Amino acid sequence: METKNSVLEGFLETLDELSPEELDRVEKRLVSAREKKNGNAPVSAAPSVTRDLFAISFNEYLAMPQAERETIDILAYNRYSNWIGQELNQHDARWILVCGGKVVESGPTLRSYPRSQKLQAVGEQYGLIPFVFLRGPMIEESIWAVLPFNVMLDYTQLLEKGIISDQVIEKLHVHSHLNRDFYYYSRWVRIGVITENDEMISGVIEALCVRDWAKSPLILSNRSRQALVGRNLLYELPLRIELDGRKRTTQILGR
Repeated sequence: METKNSVLEGFLETLDELSPEELDRVEKRLVSAREKKNGNAPVSAAPSVTRDLFAISFNEYLAMPQAERETIDILAYNRYSNWIGQELNQHDARWILVCGGKVVESGPTLRSYPRSQKLQAVGEQYGLIPFVFLRGPMIEESIWAVLPFNVMLDYTQLLEKGIISDQVIEKLHVHSHLNRDFYYYSRWVRIGVITENDEMISGVIEALCVRDWAKSPLILSNRSRQALVGRNLLYELPLRIELDGRKRTTQILGR
């Protein structure tokens, strides 16, 4: 059974294939839908799918519901993907903070990723939407000296267990795996593991909190997977593990 999010994501993936005339029809239909939701009373139009997203004011953005803000985040990734890649490379950055089509800050790791308060301050300073774009996660093909951030967790499960909470301003990111998009938020999460000697080892790790985990491409090879963790967890805590091919087991030995 399809969820509202999956329907929305399917719709967004078709936008680039539509003609200008078809996009105009979409915009008019969005206005009509918003009016019906508002008891047939006039409402301000949704952000145009052909509009310059970098020119939308911060006040207009704050007045939008979260679903509409996330639609803008996804549209921005789709529309400006080549430019985003160029800027990430030019700044040698893991993330870039963009206002008005200009990079105002960047960082080499997610340790300095701009959170809600920072985004609020930047939006008020420039009067425009603060966008944050991330370099996509890498699947375990890198050498130890260039470890990617690759701890991926179920966003809904983290919320339900009270491990994380909703933020006033939170940016949704989109990347693909196995030619399918998945959507996530960047968060710091405390992760703990128990060794063979019952020792608890934990640390605060940069994680990608994936929305609609059960429908994401991250579980295509293993439907029971509840998280996807790469070598950077071993590096950050740090941990020693033993892989036993004969028993097909993994043992956590300690630090």
